[in-house]
Amino acid sequence: GIAARTLVEGLFGIQPDALHDTLFIKPGFPSQWNTARLELPHISLSFGRVQKRDFYYVKQFSGKKLHLKMLLPALRTGIQSIRINGKKVDWSMAPGMVGKPSLLIKAPKDSAYKIEIMWKGPAPAEVVYDSVYTAGDAIKLSSGKAGFKNFHDPQNIFKQEDLKGREFSALIQNTSGNKTVFVQLQQGDFSWWEPICFK
Repeated sequence: GIAARTLVEGLFGIQPDALHDTLFIKPGFPSQWNTARLELPHISLSFGRVQKRDFYYVKQFSGKKLHLKMLLPALRTGIQSIRINGKKVDWSMAPGMVGKPSLLIKAPKDSAYKIEIMWKGPAPAEVVYDSVYTAGDAIKLSSGKAGFKNFHDPQNIFKQEDLKGREFSALIQNTSGNKTVFVQLQQGDFSWWEPICFK
């Protein structure tokens, strides 16, 4: 039913794509969770977290084995190592992510995967700003340890924008209603777009 599909595809993010020989997994676990497990007839997925170390166990039970592709949220802004079945593997930053940085892992066909991610560095920074502004106000964004790389203003809200390192400032134009601007952040090994929502 709908609830089961939400659990499998939403929370655990399991999306088999037999047409392209790929098992795509994009977990959506709450950040405070340290363990999770799901058993299905064709696949099982387990997750565990101990301090700065994440573990994922994936098993395929069906006859046809699929390549593995995982999109995982970044716990920290640096990667010390990633191992699959005991072997160190390469990874890539997922481009164009909105709201949080993520990493992409790919592995060839196998019946089981033991994935170990060792994080390093601080957690992704959060942008600080007010929730309400009026026309003519100056908005100043602070990103802590992250640097501003770019911004996207689809509603043409800003003018006189000034982007320097870890600070971004602009003037609010005379627009009404809810507003959303996107700023691109860079911190450690990751870059992502952060939505800035205010009235």
